[in-house]
Amino acid sequence: MSADQATELTVRDVLSQVDRRIDLVETDIRKLDSKFDSKFGAMDAKVDARFESMEAKFDTRFESMEAKFDAKFRQLTTTIIAVTGILMASAGAMAAYLKV
Repeated sequence: MSADQATELTVRDVLSQVDRRIDLVETDIRKLDSKFDSKFGAMDAKVDARFESMEAKFDTRFESMEAKFDAKFRQLTTTIIAVTGILMASAGAMAAYLKV
């Protein structure tokens, strides 16, 4: 075997090892990418669940406040109608008394 052939084999061996190591690094990067995707997917699902939970709580509280507001508004409306009726009756009685 000549020196050129030995050098060529050595260079091929080195390049083969470098190629193999690059393949291993690429494989590891793909695995890491896959792990990140699954971890971030899980985190995304947790965040979505938290926001949905908070939204449900806010909806419940808003509906409760809206019901209370409606009840108070109905009560106020009823009171205004009653006071208006009393004032109208008083005005009618006063007019009858004064014979206007």
